[in-house]
Amino acid sequence: MKRFGTRAVGAIAAVLLVTGVSAVPAAAAARYSAAARVAQVTLKANAVRVDAGKPLVLTGKVRNRPAGTKIMLEKFRDGWGWSKERTLKVGKGGAVRYVDHPKQAGARQYRLVVPKAGARPRATSNAVPVTVWRWINLSDLNYSQRRATFQAQIDSFLDGVRYEDVILADPVVDSGYMAWDIRGECSRVRASLAATDRGTLQFAHVRLSADGVVLAEGEVEDSSGRDIGVAADLLGKQSLRFEWEKQDSDATAAMYEATVYCAF
Repeated sequence: MKRFGTRAVGAIAAVLLVTGVSAVPAAAAARYSAAARVAQVTLKANAVRVDAGKPLVLTGKVRNRPAGTKIMLEKFRDGWGWSKERTLKVGKGGAVRYVDHPKQAGARQYRLVVPKAGARPRATSNAVPVTVWRWINLSDLNYSQRRATFQAQIDSFLDGVRYEDVILADPVVDSGYMAWDIRGECSRVRASLAATDRGTLQFAHVRLSADGVVLAEGEVEDSSGRDIGVAADLLGKQSLRFEWEKQDSDATAAMYEATVYCAF
């Protein structure tokens, strides 16, 4: 009889399993399932690179969480790790949107985080990489090498106009140069090569190069407007170099309005 009773219990359990009958009430099981369900979170950006200060639009989707749920947008930067950027709320249909205006140049990542709440586990989206670029005055960068050339000079007159942040040759010697380490993190350079106004027509030979490749070269003459404009690609280049040589004893070569477009 004992053996028969065991079989009967097993048969009843099998019938319950086949017919979908559960020992746990269906409503309670549904509530538990919804509470414990892991949120599905995704994030994307409207661009992989952005100019500093310009809008970057981040949009995401959070499933298995109701509208109004508070979540976090986090940002990762080298040397800082992940940090909270902003608390956001899940919108209708699970939508999430945030517009950032990053000012610090360099590589970064963004992600959405749904915090743990009771039986609901923490969930994190994919990390979205973005690089922020900016135009930097070349005089604001530390030079790597120089000879008889000075940067960030003020009150320099070129074609009758006063300029600041000029990279200027030393008139006492016959030639010189200045170089900058741009680490392969700059993609463009803009500059004008000239000679300063000294009241007489004097000539100098100037050259701007990147990793030994000449970007612009030629003679410049003070008080004449014979400047050389530069707008060149620097992608992948490690260094930038300005060189000059006197053609006349009083000539003073210069580079002005020199900027580089970099991710640092």
